[in-house]
Amino acid sequence: MVHRCPGDDAFGPVLGAGPSGECYNFDFALVFEESIFSLAPCAIVLPAAALRLYYIWGRKVVVQWQLLRAIKLAIFTMQCIFQLALLGLWGSGHGIVTRTTVASGTLSFLSTAVLLVLSDYDHRLSVRPSALIQAFLISTAVVDLPRIRTQWLLDNNNNTTVASLFTVTFVLRLTLLVTESVQKWKHATIPPDQIPPEMRQGVIGRTLFWWLNPMFLEGYRKNLTMDDLFAIDDGLKGTILYERLLKSWKIGMHPY
Repeated sequence: MVHRCPGDDAFGPVLGAGPSGECYNFDFALVFEESIFSLAPCAIVLPAAALRLYYIWGRKVVVQWQLLRAIKLAIFTMQCIFQLALLGLWGSGHGIVTRTTVASGTLSFLSTAVLLVLSDYDHRLSVRPSALIQAFLISTAVVDLPRIRTQWLLDNNNNTTVASLFTVTFVLRLTLLVTESVQKWKHATIPPDQIPPEMRQGVIGRTLFWWLNPMFLEGYRKNLTMDDLFAIDDGLKGTILYERLLKSWKIGMHPY
């Protein structure tokens, strides 16, 4: 176990060994972890979530999967409760508290609360899993690993409870990532043949091009024909692109 180190209140990023060698050089300073690994992602996701809500506001409901919706809301609510408990412990002086701890906990709680609302709307109004929520959960889950290690290494009589709650929030974050990655298109009001495979994928599937695997397998077995190709997004169809081109052409021919 390591004791409270003088470098924890500095930005760091490296903590340093301390005057008596009581700290690990491998560790980040707490202020650095809370600023870069918590405050920064939350400061980015809050306005991004607000913009996403504004963008999808007023859309028609296209997904009717109440079970998955209830599971997501339940897990998000649990995450809010545990983060609020963490914030209460830090506010009452439990664990190691720096000048950024309370701000970090507050923004984390607010981010989860806002994402709860976004998840509910995005679940019902979009066929595709929420890319914003997935990206936030992936990035914060990765950077939470060194933060969990730090919390368990801190030598403080009251820090075991804080470390345990922090670990629970990490597990809930991973659970949310799994539920937010579940495809919803089978429960959509839109006919399946009108939903291109790319539109069914979240940020992970689109990044890894998983939606192309069935076509690759089919092409391995036989020569592909036009009937084997996927439907394309409405915005990429020739009729729509032709209308856009014609409109732009007319504007270019008669700019005034």
